[in-house]
Amino acid sequence: MIDHIVSPHPSCLCRELPRLEDLLIQVVEAHGDGHSWLAPTLEVFQTLKLDLSTHMVSEEERIFPSIRALKEEASGAFLDENGVDKMIREHDDSRVALDRLREPTNDYVPSQRAHAPNFVRP
Repeated sequence: MIDHIVSPHPSCLCRELPRLEDLLIQVVEAHGDGHSWLAPTLEVFQTLKLDLSTHMVSEEERIFPSIRALKEEASGAFLDENGVDKMIREHDDSRVALDRLREPTNDYVPSQRAHAPNFVRP
């Protein structure tokens, strides 16, 4: 399961989070004066992006290797329970941030007046 999470998941987020941030910055720059909710939405997103980036590094460098070592019954292997608790809290924090983004974005549905940028991924 760890290999499944580590393989496609972070590379996708590492690619998509900056792309989404760039799009959101463009929207804020173009329309922020007329829509007071845009700048705070950008702030929440940027905090979420930073939190996810550091979280994934912690998982990949600390948590997942310790779980693998336990599975392989390696000598001296142990589970960093404090680290796991921290990861769980960070997952909860990310959920809260995503919930905070739902209301001002109309549950992530663009308004009828929204421009339709090219969302084709490179």
